[in-house]
Amino acid sequence: MKKFLTFLLAGLLLFGQANALAQEIQQNKEEKYPIGSCIPFERGFLKNQQAVELVEKATGKTDLMFVEQKKYLGQRFYLVKVINNTNIKKFGYAVNMDFSKVFEIEYNGKNFADIPTYNLYEIYPEKNLKHTLKHAIKIRSYFEFPAPTEDKITSEEALSKKVKEVFTPEVYKELMELSKNVYATAPNGEYQLQVGRGADILMGSCMFELTKETPDTKIYTIKKESREDDTSPFEIKEYKMVQKNIDGKWLFENFELYY
Repeated sequence: MKKFLTFLLAGLLLFGQANALAQEIQQNKEEKYPIGSCIPFERGFLKNQQAVELVEKATGKTDLMFVEQKKYLGQRFYLVKVINNTNIKKFGYAVNMDFSKVFEIEYNGKNFADIPTYNLYEIYPEKNLKHTLKHAIKIRSYFEFPAPTEDKITSEEALSKKVKEVFTPEVYKELMELSKNVYATAPNGEYQLQVGRGADILMGSCMFELTKETPDTKIYTIKKESREDDTSPFEIKEYKMVQKNIDGKWLFENFELYY
């Protein structure tokens, strides 16, 4: 009887340990660490490696290394850089904590309170999100800021052609009506913007994402850090840009400048 009880207790103990081990393994699989929490070294190292591998897959680059974790626009990212990168304007790449997106980080040349600010462009599978948004932003800016010398607008026809390539017919019509109030031909014969505005010089980091996609619609979200003055804290503002597929061509039906 004593032997039986001894074996029974031993069996129950082993079963309990095995069950506890199985629960611990399952818990480790499901465990999600809060943003900013301390992750054990082994798991942290694996996550760093995963971030590097994800950037490698998204960009095709191999000369990569994990740098650190950093917070942008209220979110924490794994930062990865190209080891032998000589372009100081390109810091590297950012991977969000759930490993669902990779961003290219573009240094924007500003410093607020000695904190460098960056533009984060999501690397979309087609790898054209940055080009798409930058091009649309540039065309839309022609109605509020003088065009750079290399993008000089020489005539209403030249402006019309650029706008038609980016915006829906409805927005195209609105912008060309606006052009009659803000553009004029100068005495030297140049077609110039006459009424403009100042940019938001207090803005901080910006993040550009494709947040929704259907066969006929793409919604881009731009998040930016904004503040009232040099001493006030940053607040995050969002802007939605909607692009429609019209006869096989993707055109923006609304586009609000974020700066």
